[in-house]
Amino acid sequence: MHTIISSRVRSAIARLRSERSTLFTAESGVVDLASIMVGILVIGIIAGVIAATIVGVVPWAQQQAAQSSLRGVVDAQAIARINSGGTYTDSAGLQAAKLLPASDLHVATDASGRCWVATATAAGKTYMAWSGDTNPTILTDGQNTPCAPITAAEETSDPAPTWAVPDAVVAAGVRASLGLDASQPLLLSHAATLADSNDGPLLTAIKGATSGVDLSGLELAKGVTKLGVGAVTLKSENGLGNITSAGTVYFNSVKGAISLPFTSVTSIQVRDGDGVTELSAPALKSVTNVINVTSSAITAIKAPSLSTVGSISALSAATPATALKTLDLSALSTATVGIFLQGTGVTDLSLPSLTQAGSMSLGGASLASLEVPKLTAFDGGPGSAVTIKGTGLASVDFSALTSAEDLYVQQNKSLMSARFPALKSAGYLNFSNNPVLDLGTSGFPALKTLSKAGSMGVTWIASSPTALPITVHDLIKATGIWGYN
Repeated sequence: MHTIISSRVRSAIARLRSERSTLFTAESGVVDLASIMVGILVIGIIAGVIAATIVGVVPWAQQQAAQSSLRGVVDAQAIARINSGGTYTDSAGLQAAKLLPASDLHVATDASGRCWVATATAAGKTYMAWSGDTNPTILTDGQNTPCAPITAAEETSDPAPTWAVPDAVVAAGVRASLGLDASQPLLLSHAATLADSNDGPLLTAIKGATSGVDLSGLELAKGVTKLGVGAVTLKSENGLGNITSAGTVYFNSVKGAISLPFTSVTSIQVRDGDGVTELSAPALKSVTNVINVTSSAITAIKAPSLSTVGSISALSAATPATALKTLDLSALSTATVGIFLQGTGVTDLSLPSLTQAGSMSLGGASLASLEVPKLTAFDGGPGSAVTIKGTGLASVDFSALTSAEDLYVQQNKSLMSARFPALKSAGYLNFSNNPVLDLGTSGFPALKTLSKAGSMGVTWIASSPTALPITVHDLIKATGIWGYN
């Protein structure tokens, strides 16, 4: 059998050689033009077959790879969902978690991370898959899903954008909060996932930076709205765009005017040596503890929406806050501990909405006008007092005040009138050393009770006890409280 096949092969080869000789040569043995043309035609046919094969096979392979990549998203998202406790993530998140290699594969999620949609483009065709149908299909014009718009996935075709967080302390805190190591870049997708629920290490880092931090970049982390109950020392107002609440706020490194976006804070401290010249907090509604000012540089505090505060304090210190001239507290209704202003440059103190305060202490020759039309009670408990001492006030009018613990109105050289028309009860009254004050008969028309034994010191223009309002005169006779001078 082998001999027969070999014989036939040799015979076929001989015939081919004979035909080739006949095909490509003339009778004279020289290759003629017709033979060359036939050769070129044969070569062209062969080349065309090869090219067609390549053109068809390569795109097919690319498209198969794209579909395979989409199938890989299914597995990656399954792992991501387990790791996150029930939510999916996008391309950057999958790459950051090392579940998906960097590629032209693009993945987006809905706002809650409950579903995903992915696209991959190859050889002019875009394939898509999503969590509701994981089988890759060709994307058609106008096609959409119940999850996220497919264009959202296509828009991430550029490399994953980075998240700029320039302060090293803040950046380290962000990475710790997200479980990232120092080698992993911060991406905008990370900003989208950082929230109050997982910012513990970030707040710890911020609290530890006592020399101040630059929070630039945090405005992109929309889920971070609180800076906790600890302390934060600011270098600037940068990065505070979406922060609504904070603990105690310091300003060691801030120079000039600063505007805070907070609606609530624990405390605000503007201390001697700080460079803040104007503090504005247009949205601030509550301060749990204190706004404390001991800076000689600050000229204005503007908190027009502030309604409740523990206390506002600008007391004489080593360097009094003499530069403080503007205090906008037009919405303040309650100061549970009190308002304490001594040695400031404030000339007009207007508190048109204040109804309740624990105590009040006002001093400083600059103070020339006081407005408290709605203040009804000082209820700071035993020891609380109203002290107006050494001011430039010409008149004092607490027209709505019904009760107070102690009243001290002393050493006000220009004070000519003091009215407490609704005051019904007080513990102790001292109106001494006001050289031009005359309470007259309208000073305390409703006063019925003085609860503390002791003395009532009053400096009068009139020289007779009959100039006292009759109710107060009767109280003096009945209780033995006396100290007329």
